[in-house]
Amino acid sequence: MKERNDTTEIVLNLPKTLFWDVNPYDVHLEKNAAFIVERVITRGSWEAFNKIINYYSKEKVAQYATTLKYMSSIDLAFCVTYFSIKKENFKCYEQKQLQTTHWDY
Repeated sequence: MKERNDTTEIVLNLPKTLFWDVNPYDVHLEKNAAFIVERVITRGSWEAFNKIINYYSKEKVAQYATTLKYMSSIDLAFCVTYFSIKKENFKCYEQKQLQTTHWDY
């Protein structure tokens, strides 16, 4: 891993724990935007969420969120409410409907 120096910064000063499986100094704000949004929505805090909203814009984050293949029911409900988008417009909701389960818990 690279050592932190004056020219390297962890993505938007987000917690390193969001990027436990990659080198956080190698995550590029533009090239890896969908990856960053996915990590923050599924594992981040309210503070981290506000950072990506401020950087990318609410519309751009909503666009990335609708393309995610997996989100927990809680994350999906939050995104539906926050972005005012129907749950049917989220790819993860479509995927969930294709998988039958015995119980919904």
